[in-house]
Amino acid sequence: MLEFLIPVVVGIFLGATIVQIWQVWQIHRELSRMEEEVAETLEKLENETLIILEVEPINDQFLCYNHFTKDFVCKGRNIVEIVESFKQRYPDKDATIAKGNPAALAVLKKQLKEATNENSISV
Repeated sequence: MLEFLIPVVVGIFLGATIVQIWQVWQIHRELSRMEEEVAETLEKLENETLIILEVEPINDQFLCYNHFTKDFVCKGRNIVEIVESFKQRYPDKDATIAKGNPAALAVLKKQLKEATNENSISV
């Protein structure tokens, strides 16, 4: 009986160890990817090539302001119009909508997801 139990217990231990090592490797890989994204975003902010937008819904439009300076940046009735308006005004910069009315953010996020699925815009 003991001759059977030892290989089973060792096998379970080795299997659990391999699974844990694989999980740690996956977490490390994801953290490295996130670290690269954060570094890229910080570089864009430092070089002033990224504008963080705050969105405010007014009537049937979304008004976008620079989050830090509160200056008006662009407007549009949907995410496609916002992107087009932003690119016309700042062709060499990127933007991200990070603040604003929660309902407006949810609508724009849904529109962005639909638009990127249809490949109708690039952000």
